[in-house]
Amino acid sequence: MAHPRHRLSGTRPGRGTYRGGHLEATRRRREWFARHVEAHVVLRWVPAGARPTAGEALERPAELRALGPSPRAATFASPYTAAGHPRAAVTAGRGAWREGPCRRPGGHC
Repeated sequence: MAHPRHRLSGTRPGRGTYRGGHLEATRRRREWFARHVEAHVVLRWVPAGARPTAGEALERPAELRALGPSPRAATFASPYTAAGHPRAAVTAGRGAWREGPCRRPGGHC
């Protein structure tokens, strides 16, 4: 379901992001932002119902930088399954990370 504001306006979230003035700004983003040299995004599996602490979240990037990708601290280029096994890198597409059945209404994951 779309956000109520988008339902009323008849637009979908993100639709205007890559059009018009936004498109030009997106194309010029390298003029304003520097590339990250170190890992800044860490993927990890969290058991259902668990609530990781901020401290745990801050430990993972340091672990990734020190030890490389692992089941505890993975990357999009080096992902792991929930069981801790390496898997093929995610390239694109909806639901590429989904391990089980889609639980969203309409099956759009």
